[in-house]
Amino acid sequence: MVTEDLNLMAVFAALAEARNFRIAGERLGVSASAVSQALRKLERQLGVVLAHRTSRSVRLTEAGDRLYAGVRPALDEVRTTVAAVGSLAASRAARCACTWRTPRRAF
Repeated sequence: MVTEDLNLMAVFAALAEARNFRIAGERLGVSASAVSQALRKLERQLGVVLAHRTSRSVRLTEAGDRLYAGVRPALDEVRTTVAAVGSLAASRAARCACTWRTPRRAF
């Protein structure tokens, strides 16, 4: 559930920045239809309209603006934390590999 919620928030943030379903989809590597479906699902979950759609663009509602203002910094923090943890894991793996490959001296 948490992963799906994070994905929906990431899609919403991409859409809020792009103001266009196709462009948001290209940035995320998904179709414009997938972006639209994610937005509808998020709107259903929250019980509020987040964006006004036109044939050419997307305009956030007041609720969408508020959500984006809170979500963007939170997603940035999640990305930073995940990168830090990934770096930690990589450095531990390198230390383990170095320790494992170091030949032992017989005395």
